[in-house]
Amino acid sequence: MRESTAKNDPPLLALTDVSVSVNGNKLFENVSFDLRPGTFTLLQGSNGVGKTTLLRAMAGVHRSFRGTIAPLSSSIRIALVSSACSFMYEDLSLRENLAIITDSLSSSSSISIDNDLLSHALVAQPLNTLSSGERSIAAFLRALAVNPDVILLDEITSPLDEARRGAVLARTRMLVSKGCAALLVSHDTLDNEKFDARLTLQRSGTKEGFASV
Repeated sequence: MRESTAKNDPPLLALTDVSVSVNGNKLFENVSFDLRPGTFTLLQGSNGVGKTTLLRAMAGVHRSFRGTIAPLSSSIRIALVSSACSFMYEDLSLRENLAIITDSLSSSSSISIDNDLLSHALVAQPLNTLSSGERSIAAFLRALAVNPDVILLDEITSPLDEARRGAVLARTRMLVSKGCAALLVSHDTLDNEKFDARLTLQRSGTKEGFASV
């Protein structure tokens, strides 16, 4: 049975019976859910269950899976945000990476001015000189530069202090309020945070599914 969010709009991204095995070992099977406009979803599960692999499959990076992952249209922009700062040049600064993406320094500066996320000085430093938390923020800001329809956040809040974690969640909620769909993978205790849906991934599939919170 498909689990879906409470929103009535067509899903931006729909998963149907998605299963993944690595080296013959089954990570999870028959995972089905939708990501709809204006929703913020929390995905949790034990280490090694395949959460990162699932997000990579949703972003089109990991292609070895069974089932269907279908965007609403070919124009849907999906951004995968990883604390490893994937998809950026490590020897360049965040500002330089954003300039490559946007082809406009003025556009990149408009994204980086929020000191609650990353200071102007850190924006100008090479990525390989930043701390793990700063790299997470850099990856997040890089994702904002592509103006995503769907943003997938893979454990980027874990290395952050409370203030920056709150700033990332607040910025994500701002995106959601404008019609973006967000999915956060986190081991943090977020019982006090409000999500439109919570999903638990297990090796046998999903448990508790999408339920309004």
